[in-house]
Amino acid sequence: IQFNTNYKLRGRVVENPRWLAPEIIFNYNYNEAVDIYSLAVIFYELLERKLFLPQYKFDSEIEDALFRNERPLFYHTYQFHQPKTGAADDDDNNNNNNNNNNNNNDLNKKKMKEQLEGDKRKKYEREVVHMIERCWSQKPSNRPPIQEIVQFFHSKFNSFLSNTG
Repeated sequence: IQFNTNYKLRGRVVENPRWLAPEIIFNYNYNEAVDIYSLAVIFYELLERKLFLPQYKFDSEIEDALFRNERPLFYHTYQFHQPKTGAADDDDNNNNNNNNNNNNNDLNKKKMKEQLEGDKRKKYEREVVHMIERCWSQKPSNRPPIQEIVQFFHSKFNSFLSNTG
């Protein structure tokens, strides 16, 4: 994908500021980086399953928030399944202590595996959140090019597929 970045655009066609980059809202010159910003907002809404800056109902409130460089926090993204830490109930009256020990070892291995998977997921999601935060940077020149975003998500998707097999 090749973009011509030697042009300057001005003006606003879309009236809803929720998905518009700040430079469009404030009538600054802009380029394709506005699309990167909008993509980040859409990614946020998909991951969090809610609107970008949902606390604001009026367009003017959203515009003011963007002027202050306000962005929403990620909540759902950092939540992941944490295995229960309680040990299996031991029955002192049970004569199968070896069997209980084997079961406890199996439970501990399972818990460790679940925790490792949770840690991998948390790291993966932090990397995704970091990419989204770069994409909605207030300063257009700090937003990554589309090629970098495509490569990033392509590698994450391939990693996800190889770990779910």
